[in-house]
Amino acid sequence: LAGVSPRGGTSDSSALTLSGTLMIRGVTRTVTLPGWVKFSGTQARVRSDFPLNLKDYGIKGLSKMLGVLKMYDNIEVHVDVVFGPGPARASAGTADN
Repeated sequence: LAGVSPRGGTSDSSALTLSGTLMIRGVTRTVTLPGWVKFSGTQARVRSDFPLNLKDYGIKGLSKMLGVLKMYDNIEVHVDVVFGPGPARASAGTADN
């Protein structure tokens, strides 16, 4: 993620444009994706849904059972990540006696 641009929203959520790079199977591409962030207490939930062409990342057609089952080249990707505070850590350099 290299940048975030707000596109409007409410007091607890905002539509975003996410820009950066996406790497799949060693292929890196610059992307600009729609998304949104929703705040709840100390957490921020970021979600993005976007189309992806597998051939753009060197993934060839997938098929099973002699071609009876096939996967489309164009798929829909759903990203849903929650950020929040981590567990408390002990301070470095302290000793318990």
